[in-house]
Amino acid sequence: MSKNASVIVSSDQVAADSKFSKENATAQKAGKWDKIMKRLKIAASQKCIAKHFCKKVPILEWLPKYNLDTGVADLIAGITVGLTVIPQGIAYALVAKLPPQVCK
Repeated sequence: MSKNASVIVSSDQVAADSKFSKENATAQKAGKWDKIMKRLKIAASQKCIAKHFCKKVPILEWLPKYNLDTGVADLIAGITVGLTVIPQGIAYALVAKLPPQVCK
């Protein structure tokens, strides 16, 4: 062969090569979308599992937001309820003609 030899390409070959490159590019894009969709499904699944777990164990939702002010308010509320409910329970026992039980 000489250095000046030219390659003759038919229009069918050009069309086939063009079609192949378009299909290859489409397949690569589809591959990227498949990877993206797979990642989204995994993330959604993990988020769904976390959400379900938080519904079953509610402390996981509110404990990170808990602070000292809320703790003090809850302590005051607990003492108030305790001081109200204990005498009320003793009174109901007396109404039902039961002896009030006192822990020794």
